[in-house]
Amino acid sequence: FVEVDPAFVQSWLFVAALASDGRGYDLADYSNRCGSLMNRCVVAPTLSVTMGSSGQSQTFGGTSSATPVVSAVAAMILS
Repeated sequence: FVEVDPAFVQSWLFVAALASDGRGYDLADYSNRCGSLMNRCVVAPTLSVTMGSSGQSQTFGGTSSATPVVSAVAAMILS
């Protein structure tokens, strides 16, 4: 539970994580639930594909994977 002072609500951005079941996305079981602050919430996938040092594609996940997407969205909101 987070209590947000109404005077500062415009400066908050909540982040939720999306997990894929191979057919679609849903909130990850460990993700925040934005609840009443849904209009201040962004979501990002927690699985990314990258090129490994061996030249093969590999996946990695978690909040580190979602960070670039969330950062880009935050920059677009601020602009």
